[in-house]
Amino acid sequence: MDVIYSKDEIQLKIEELKEYIKSNEIEKLEEGLIVFSKYGLLPELRDLLINYIEKKFVDSGKHEAAFIEYQKALAIFPEDDEIFEKIKNLAEILIEKGNTIISKKEYKVIIKSYIKLLSLIGKFNKALALISSLISQNPNDIDIMLLSAEVYETEGQIDKAVSTYLQIIDKLPKDQQIKIREQISIIDPTNKDNILNLVELYIGNKDYQSASKVLRSYLRYNQNDLDIISKIAEVDMLIGNYRSALVASKKALDADPENPKYKYVYAIVNYYNKTNLEKVEAMLNEILPELVKMKLLRESQESFKILSSINESYHYQYFELVNSLEKELREKEVEVFKEEEREEVKAALDSAELQIER
Repeated sequence: MDVIYSKDEIQLKIEELKEYIKSNEIEKLEEGLIVFSKYGLLPELRDLLINYIEKKFVDSGKHEAAFIEYQKALAIFPEDDEIFEKIKNLAEILIEKGNTIISKKEYKVIIKSYIKLLSLIGKFNKALALISSLISQNPNDIDIMLLSAEVYETEGQIDKAVSTYLQIIDKLPKDQQIKIREQISIIDPTNKDNILNLVELYIGNKDYQSASKVLRSYLRYNQNDLDIISKIAEVDMLIGNYRSALVASKKALDADPENPKYKYVYAIVNYYNKTNLEKVEAMLNEILPELVKMKLLRESQESFKILSSINESYHYQYFELVNSLEKELREKEVEVFKEEEREEVKAALDSAELQIER
């Protein structure tokens, strides 16, 4: 039969147990854990729990057990950065010892979660210091770079966030590139280069409505930007709004008649609208080498396709030129893929080594 204590007796016992929080005696600590848990005294439970794990497991070198117990503690106190740091430190010890309880991949997950927590609770300097240390160990770690950009963004350091995002964006899959560029368009809406690159990604996905929307949103900041106006003309053409496309393409070209990009847009808009076809042919014939030189693959390919459809002789004239650009850019993509593949292979080998150890 359980002993029933009065309210005053319980309060006295709790006050007595508070004195045990810093105790070195395991039995007293365990007694405190039971009482503090039963009566929901979380601040006392948290402090006593840390001391208990340190005294019973860490001090005696039982790092595996300590690691497991701190993970249980984190389930109770999920936003406690001190507990998280102890988990991180123990994970490093276990990996260094070649222990099988945690892999390098799992450790990376812990680190990322810890950094996110530090950012969430406003300890940005600590988060960024940890990120800096990790990047110095592996400058090509895309996940950590991406995380650092998110921390900068949360802290309000928009320039640093955007700069970090842009350092890694070309190494990411296209769908992730779109998400990041969309985020940049929110936190840095006047970044024209980002808008134009985002539009190219939308065009590649045939998402012309999103391209049109983001371009027109930018005009709120500079309604006379010729690059944006010319790109609006191209997107309107792709949507099928030829009248609007003709007006916008002419406006950009009239303002800067020597710009090869504006010439290209003016030419293709007129070509698909079946107007000024002789002028279209002459203009594309003039600018195609410039487009290749500027490494504008999509524009070069489209110009080549139109010229070849007008006269087969253009196919033989420009085939090698356009093909060389395609080959050059394809080789760069392969190099990026190989680098990503090397990272994946390295991670797989680490995982295999861990399995062998186990």
